[in-house]
Amino acid sequence: MGDADYPMLLDQMEGAPPALIIKGDATLAGRPCVAMVGARNASAAACRFARTLAQDIAQRDAVVVSGLARGIDTEAHRGSIDGGTIGVIACGIDIVFPPENAALQEQVAERGLLVTEHPPGTQPLARHFPARNRIIAGLALGTVVVEAAPKSGSLITARLAGDAGREVMAVPGSPLDPRAQGCNELIHVATVARAIFSQISATFRYAARRRPRLSKPTPNPGDQAPNDEAGGYDDKHSDNCHFDAGDWLVVRVRPVSHELLPRLKRPALGFAGLCALGS
Repeated sequence: MGDADYPMLLDQMEGAPPALIIKGDATLAGRPCVAMVGARNASAAACRFARTLAQDIAQRDAVVVSGLARGIDTEAHRGSIDGGTIGVIACGIDIVFPPENAALQEQVAERGLLVTEHPPGTQPLARHFPARNRIIAGLALGTVVVEAAPKSGSLITARLAGDAGREVMAVPGSPLDPRAQGCNELIHVATVARAIFSQISATFRYAARRRPRLSKPTPNPGDQAPNDEAGGYDDKHSDNCHFDAGDWLVVRVRPVSHELLPRLKRPALGFAGLCALGS
């Protein structure tokens, strides 16, 4: 950390690893990056979407970051391998996991960038994966979630990205598919938050308009006249009561966590899907 070669965005993350072991093109970490995460047992439609979206992102000179896991991660790397991709693994640089991605991991190391914080020979243990997720979130300007179950590792990555002030985007899925429940909940909670803040804003504006007027005081000689000659109430101060939801919302989903609703004091909640990437 603090080194000129250390990825700048990752260096800003709380709890970033002190050192990284890499294999491949280190300059990719200095380019604009977008993380893509999702279900390991993703649907065929979600896999196609992830692969196509990753290809489009790479064609726009951005780099796709993912975790080389089954499902969405695999398709994200396949779609972006020609334009720029970074694979973050939860094991040693010389260990392949999952085994069926051996060829893909080698391609990422040769044509993209392979990243780990673990020394060679380290096996992929369960506790390593949440730690890996913080690197994925930390390398990227924003994180796209494509199919994710509630309390999944993908939502951990999204929460870490949101907590770091990065953009979080979710792809909506069928309400009948449990694999899309996590994404749909992100969208739902953000929509509820927007509605709550809009209602608060409207309530404050209504309260300001309905505020009882004060009786007109008897002015003393030399005193400045009241602002509101009809009742001593200055309407311009009603702006102080205006709760502008726009000050609290951005156009995407963040921060996101399983305790989001109790944490509405955090700014920047909202949703607009993937329109920014497609524009």
